[in-house]
Amino acid sequence: MKQKSEHRVLYLRTTMISYFLVLCLQWIFSTSFVESVSLNQVVEEVPHVLLPAKFTFYLWIIILLWEALAVFIGQVRQGFERYNQSYQLLAAPKLVELYFYHAIYLLLWSQKLYLFTFVLMMLYLRQIISFMKLISYKSSLNEPNWLLKLPIGLHTGWLISMTVYIFYSYLVSKGLNSHNGWMLSLACLLLFAIATVSAYLYARYGNQAIMPAVLIFQLGLLYHHYPSSSFVLRHNFFYLVIAVLFILTLAVYIRYLRYQINQKSFNSFNIGGKL
Repeated sequence: MKQKSEHRVLYLRTTMISYFLVLCLQWIFSTSFVESVSLNQVVEEVPHVLLPAKFTFYLWIIILLWEALAVFIGQVRQGFERYNQSYQLLAAPKLVELYFYHAIYLLLWSQKLYLFTFVLMMLYLRQIISFMKLISYKSSLNEPNWLLKLPIGLHTGWLISMTVYIFYSYLVSKGLNSHNGWMLSLACLLLFAIATVSAYLYARYGNQAIMPAVLIFQLGLLYHHYPSSSFVLRHNFFYLVIAVLFILTLAVYIRYLRYQINQKSFNSFNIGGKL
């Protein structure tokens, strides 16, 4: 019993340390604080049609700051007793793994090791989907949903988008022209895959924050490919493809969200009727 308690305390402290480490790394790499490892500079060196507007990359900071609530509240002993117990036993070890993957991902990407970054992000994605599944089936972790469920959903949706972006960056870094017909077709298929996977995960695990991350990625692409944009690689046909996909993704998201709300209301009504 004492050994289990010691392991729990160790995971709590490790989660807090790893969170602060990742937050600091993300801030350093997302800004020009250290130019040699600035992701802005890395992004500009390998431009392509799947490069979203720069402001979208700051979503990582928003996601990590939102997850701070789950990490900090998981350390306290009062107010969220049911959540805290599940967090300490189940969520904390998972978060340590995720933050480890995130730190390595930043280091690899900053060194332009796109293939290694892509492989790592696939493993990272697998772990976070597994974590999201755990949260969806464990009521003590998804209530209230804004504490852990929604930020992890947003994290998952953005990670899907960034994994595809890194994969495409790898192809372009090998000398493939993102403006030729084959690469444009691949870009369209990848965008469709992002929307499809996010919709599937939402339908399966009921996490309504997955698809907004994909919509933000699509908005970043629309911003770059808008006809009057100054983006060097903007493409009018690709802009139309993104616009259609954005509308379809938004329509599917709204439909799922309405169904989820109606289902929740129906279940609440049935429970109230039985009482």
